[in-house]
Amino acid sequence: MRTIILVRHGQYDAETGSLTGLGRRQTRATARAFKGLRISAIHSSTLLRAQETAAILRSLLRIRTKIRSSSLLREALPTPLPGRITPERRRRIQANFKRMCRAFEKLMRPARSERIELVVAHGNLIRLFVCLALRSKPATWLKMGTHNCGATTLVVTADKGARLVSYNEIGHLPRKLRTVT
Repeated sequence: MRTIILVRHGQYDAETGSLTGLGRRQTRATARAFKGLRISAIHSSTLLRAQETAAILRSLLRIRTKIRSSSLLREALPTPLPGRITPERRRRIQANFKRMCRAFEKLMRPARSERIELVVAHGNLIRLFVCLALRSKPATWLKMGTHNCGATTLVVTADKGARLVSYNEIGHLPRKLRTVT
């Protein structure tokens, strides 16, 4: 059985892409919530905010393996937003969707033994992963919210595939640390 814990990156500065002080505090609170878990691997988007969040988690949780960075986990729109879009924008969104589905297929494979893996990524990707696990319409992601450092857990087994255990869990974050940027 493979347990995948999807963590949205901490709050970040839109101009620099780097975590804010609040984002670093959110990440430290998240690490405290995961203390005691035997984490086998940590995956991250290649965007700075996710890389910084993953590095803090890896350090505080004393995860021995290297962070597995992947551009498959980068932020993007997986489906069009309501309204008119250009044909070029539609092609880009379709390519994003295919890339995000490849990331899902790569990560959501059953393991030979019990594994817990962290995936530090972005709200749109996490929401799409939940839609894919639930076999719901991909555009359903538009109706879901994600907090910075919210944790979503999926369990993958050979007989049932990916199943949602929890979504956007923020009980580990004190109210003053809860943001949705």
